[in-house]
Amino acid sequence: MKSSSTPTSTWASSSAQAGNPPRRTFLGLLKEFYSEVNIDYKQCEVLYVPLDKTEAKFEESYGAMPWLAIPYSDEARIKSLKERYRVRFYRILTLSSRYP
Repeated sequence: MKSSSTPTSTWASSSAQAGNPPRRTFLGLLKEFYSEVNIDYKQCEVLYVPLDKTEAKFEESYGAMPWLAIPYSDEARIKSLKERYRVRFYRILTLSSRYP
């Protein structure tokens, strides 16, 4: 993962779309914000930390996202981020001044 001075949002989610209206609404709003704030130059980045139960679900979820993601197979990094941000079950949006 590249280091950057761009502020970062770290978002962990259990299947971002999964037919859940609140998750779809949140994802839509986050995508809109991400596109608008980065229209002229990169001002922020979102890092998707997958909590999907299968790699297929991860691919389905991440396919609709315009930002970076931790690879589904990177279990050590996912575990580290979950512990750092105290993620237990579902999605969380954490704001950070740099990459974790």
